[in-house]
Amino acid sequence: HNLLSHMKLHRGIRPFKCQYCTQSFSTRQTQVSHERCHTGELPYNCTHCSRRFRQLGTLLAHFRMHRDLKPFMCQYCHKNFSELGNMRLHEYIHTGRRPFGCDVCEKRFNRKHNLLRHKRTHEGNRGFSCKDCKIRFLTNYALRRHCDKSIHRPLVMRCKLCEYEQLDSVKFAHHMAQHMRSASSEKLRSIPPTSVALAATVH
Repeated sequence: HNLLSHMKLHRGIRPFKCQYCTQSFSTRQTQVSHERCHTGELPYNCTHCSRRFRQLGTLLAHFRMHRDLKPFMCQYCHKNFSELGNMRLHEYIHTGRRPFGCDVCEKRFNRKHNLLRHKRTHEGNRGFSCKDCKIRFLTNYALRRHCDKSIHRPLVMRCKLCEYEQLDSVKFAHHMAQHMRSASSEKLRSIPPTSVALAATVH
């Protein structure tokens, strides 16, 4: 079964699709593990401390840290690691290797999560939304930075010719330019664009 799953990777067969984003996977197990990134589910807990983990392999590597086991050594600087994957990522610093390439542009990355974050910029996939002001972000990190501000007062621009509302001033200006090119341009010139601040939201 594991060999068949492995061969799917070589053939590019990814029948299991994430129900939250556009990614797909060769096995059901990797799909379920990935979806925990979206749901926040951490089913594996450490019996030595309070930490919880998304994957069993990550928990096992964490156990080695408690036992201070670091069996994997960098061949360049002889630094030791508890995980083989972390050692290999570390060695990319020495070699300059960037094995994860974007299939849209020519950018390359030394970590897979950096590539996935970059690919969202091509997809326009702003999957992380502030529950208070509805601004959307490419990454969970950007959303957290936004929410860490104790008070934020976004400016909502409202069009008086239609029901269009926008937080982005550039997009709002583009919308108004479309009205300018329409038959209602004379009406528009007599109405100044207005904006109104949302009530302050405390996180």
